[in-house]
Amino acid sequence: MNYSRFGAGLLGWAEMSWEEQARCRQYDPEMFFAPRARAERKAKTICVKCPVKVDCLVFALQAKVEFGIWGGTNGKERRAMIRSSPVGTDWREEIQSIGVTA
Repeated sequence: MNYSRFGAGLLGWAEMSWEEQARCRQYDPEMFFAPRARAERKAKTICVKCPVKVDCLVFALQAKVEFGIWGGTNGKERRAMIRSSPVGTDWREEIQSIGVTA
């Protein structure tokens, strides 16, 4: 899941240095985008011990990524988080306040 190739030009985002440390880099990326429940469970299990899980989830929420497992959540779970939070939410603060840690 290497999105740094888009660089700062994509919507003004800087390169994502956190992804260099992501556990998912050791696995087939298709596992994180498979629509099957078994693959989703396996991907989420990998995310549990990821040292950059919070960074990954913050990115997915800020970018409103619809598909795949990001930061241990699927698209449905992220959409619910977005819907239940006010516009302009500081996602890092919000995530840490509900107890999600890397």
